[in-house]
Amino acid sequence: MSMGKSAPKTKRRRRPGRRKKRGRSRSRFSGRRLALVCSSLFVVAGLIWILWPYYRLAGHFESGSGAEVSRVYGRAPVLARDALAPGGDLSALLLRLGYRPGADSRPLPGAFRTLKDGVEVHLRSIPSAGGWIRPRLVEVTLSGQRVRRLVVDGEESASVFLDPPLLAGFYDDAFEDRSAVALSAMPQQLLRAVLAAEDSTFFDHPGISLVGVVRAAVTNLRRGGVSQGGSTITQQLVKNLYLSSERTWTRKLREGFLALLVEMRHQKPAILEAYLNGIYWGRSGRVNLIGVGSAAQAYFGRAAVELDLAEAALLAGMIRSPGSLDPRRNPEAARSRRDEVLRNMRDLDWVSDQDLADALAAPLVVRPVDPGLRYRGYFVDAVAHEAKDSFGVDVRSGGHVLVTTLAPGAQVAAEEAVADGLARLEEGGADGGLQGILLSVEPETGAVLAYVGGRDYSVSQFDRIRQGRRQPGSAFKPVIFAAAFLSGIATPATLIEDAPISLSSGGENWRPQNSDRRFRGWVTARQVLEQSINVPTVRLGEDLGWDQVVAMARALGIASRLEPLPSLALGAFEVTPAELATVFATFAQGGQRPQVHLVEGVLGQDGVAIDRRRPLTTSRILPPEIAYLVNYQLQGVLERGTGRSARSLAISEPLAGKTGTTNGGRDNWFSGYSPDRATLVWVGYDDNSPSSLSGARAALPIWARFTDETRPPGGYSEFRAPPGIRFVSVDPQSGGRITDLCTEGLSEAFPADAVPTESCYLHGGSSKQASPHTAEEPEPRRQRRSWWKRIFSPRRRSE
Repeated sequence: MSMGKSAPKTKRRRRPGRRKKRGRSRSRFSGRRLALVCSSLFVVAGLIWILWPYYRLAGHFESGSGAEVSRVYGRAPVLARDALAPGGDLSALLLRLGYRPGADSRPLPGAFRTLKDGVEVHLRSIPSAGGWIRPRLVEVTLSGQRVRRLVVDGEESASVFLDPPLLAGFYDDAFEDRSAVALSAMPQQLLRAVLAAEDSTFFDHPGISLVGVVRAAVTNLRRGGVSQGGSTITQQLVKNLYLSSERTWTRKLREGFLALLVEMRHQKPAILEAYLNGIYWGRSGRVNLIGVGSAAQAYFGRAAVELDLAEAALLAGMIRSPGSLDPRRNPEAARSRRDEVLRNMRDLDWVSDQDLADALAAPLVVRPVDPGLRYRGYFVDAVAHEAKDSFGVDVRSGGHVLVTTLAPGAQVAAEEAVADGLARLEEGGADGGLQGILLSVEPETGAVLAYVGGRDYSVSQFDRIRQGRRQPGSAFKPVIFAAAFLSGIATPATLIEDAPISLSSGGENWRPQNSDRRFRGWVTARQVLEQSINVPTVRLGEDLGWDQVVAMARALGIASRLEPLPSLALGAFEVTPAELATVFATFAQGGQRPQVHLVEGVLGQDGVAIDRRRPLTTSRILPPEIAYLVNYQLQGVLERGTGRSARSLAISEPLAGKTGTTNGGRDNWFSGYSPDRATLVWVGYDDNSPSSLSGARAALPIWARFTDETRPPGGYSEFRAPPGIRFVSVDPQSGGRITDLCTEGLSEAFPADAVPTESCYLHGGSSKQASPHTAEEPEPRRQRRSWWKRIFSPRRRSE
């Protein structure tokens, strides 16, 4: 072996252990990274889980957990100089409106004091058709029950509006009533009472109270579950806005984190305001009360700013359990809790000993629930329809204020009159299922005072006033007589023949009949209208021309389909109740046609009045003299005619009215009116079935009861004859001037240029052929016909 050659190099072998050690190191690194990623994801997921409700509902803190409802207000009572106080007793009225009595000095808003000869009241801010009216200090001087002097904010005034009654709200499926109140408008005793009841350290903690948490945790561990929350006001707000009401540890954890977040983002006053406007405060009828504004109104009938110490403590005490502490259902429990809150306030040195004693001695006086008045189904639906049509407002979007024409007292009387009247008819033999309506209108303005669209809204939501069309029957006849009087072809004393007549109508012969199937010969126009005689009415329409009858009906407010046919005289064409009510309101207003409406004004969510799309208008349709002739004839309907049964139903005033009945008693009407109210009643079946009824038997008693119960304090106004009317004593049978041989006479009204000159032909006067009906027509009558043609010319009707 050669020593010169070096030995071959051997490959250095890696230690197997080193390779294994490196693999283990990489594995450890990957595991740590995975754990870090997983932990990060878990933390992120946890944060998302905790914060997601807050993110999703971030805007609800500022806007509240729900929108305010649109509110419907009725007609406001009016104090007017030299007029009787509404309801007679002004102090009693103020108490019903929720005003607090007994102030020793100048009263605050929502309070009044009795003076030697009157009352001083500090009115609240109230809604009106033109916007919100600011609070006003009013001094009322009374003479008995009559207002003699009004001083508003130091100045003489002729009238002043009081608070309009809240009638209803447009609620969603949750039926929540919300009325937001600014913290600055809440009385200090209310804020202190809530803090004493729920969270006395609210202004000191960061959103959660460690003492409360520890105390609640100990209690929960003892009971083996989450039975006590230890929640601060901030936590309660978070739960109401963002979380559910379940009692679990996870929800409490979430609640605590979100409370801290809310406290970091919002100031304490804002949190307290949101809390007081968002918590549940029990129920009023079927409505859930959300927030202190709704609670104060529901329980005490006043705004939150007007709450006294005892009332504030009562509401604060209810927060813990609104159901079991409702003062209307559990007064003793509510009072005990109220007193506990008051003592807490004294322990915190937030009230004096004297204030505590006075509040503890205060009686528990709460407003009773009146669910019926808070929801008038047919009227509320009609209000929503009119608000959409006339103001372009969807009231269910929330936050609107609707000032309506409804008079609550009249509405209650109307609903009771319809319900009781229909029940009596069925007890008297009528088949079940009768329906009825009542529509009462103020003629001067067209304002609807009472609106009953059916017997029971909960059974049928079909509004027979707004959606129904029925034949008016004889209730249409005054339209024909108004046209005849205006054209000059007739006066109330004109003789019209009641004898068989055959007419061509629709290609067929038509022989109209009277309801009693008999004929009377020659009768006066007054007798025809008072006794609702069909055949002479048809003759009068034939003489006048059916085109002119249609024109008059259109002018008086009937927009439904009408055709110039003889059957028009008997009310054969369907009309809406609102149209027929407009006709009689026009007569009541002396020939001036009002625009019937339910909504006076709408205020937007910003409190500003919304313009009406089409302004309310009135139109002069008839000269006052012609309207008076119609009214004077229809007064006779209640004195001697088809409506004379009203005299046995407590109606003594000289009101006017007209019955209406269609074939088979399918439609039964009565419309009665005075210058200050026109009321229309209909009774029948929805399926147009016949009945054994009539307007006098079915509709008139309902009208009479309503009219009696809603009589104004000074009685109904009388129809005053305008200057162009002359009264002449005539024989009621012949229509001629009375003679010494006439056994009876009637003071009849005539236009000054149409006073009859002929004497009664039945008792020594000229012959019947020489009666005013057939005498040569004087020139003034031709002038009236010319004026008629100017009013109802095609060009005028097309405008």
